[in-house]
Amino acid sequence: MSRRRGTRVAEPAASLERERERLAIALRAAHLGVYEWRIPESAVWWSPEVYEIYGVDPLMFVPTVEACTALIHPDDREEVWRKSQDCIERGVGLTHEYRAVRPDGEVRWIGNDADVALDPDGRVERVIGVAFDVTHRRQDEQRVGILISRIDDHLVTYDRQWRYTFVNGAEARVVGMSREELLGRSIWELFPDAVGNQYFRAAYRCR
Repeated sequence: MSRRRGTRVAEPAASLERERERLAIALRAAHLGVYEWRIPESAVWWSPEVYEIYGVDPLMFVPTVEACTALIHPDDREEVWRKSQDCIERGVGLTHEYRAVRPDGEVRWIGNDADVALDPDGRVERVIGVAFDVTHRRQDEQRVGILISRIDDHLVTYDRQWRYTFVNGAEARVVGMSREELLGRSIWELFPDAVGNQYFRAAYRCR
């Protein structure tokens, strides 16, 4: 009887170990790193893939909150910290991209998708997420953006609130504003005289 009970206990344990192995293989194949940030202890855990993504030696680097922050590009730290605090205070997930500076000086773009685990009182106890390298995609987007910006035809995209999400150089020159001045602003805010005209009505019918 005891042998049968032992077998029953061993089978779920073996099954769990197989699931862990499958997950580890899948993460390696997808180049995804898993991390956990335990808020009460301010402790951070990384899977082996995260060390690879950031280019640090797991035998030398200890992933404390301070050490992880130091790897973030100085120009991105404030935004990353603000989004992290918002995640903790509101108890919501987190999705963003930022630059990291490896110890050898190489700059990489890191994608981060995370969710939260709450304690019995509804406070965020852990932030658990995946990190992945999006540098090549970012570089491709930059190259495409440079090519599009040099096209003589006017190219522009808007969101559903008719805010500029992309403006190439030709469009910016015609409008008489820089791309930076246009991005994020509504065409109706910039051109209030257009409200109610034929283009305005046609645009809203196409929404």
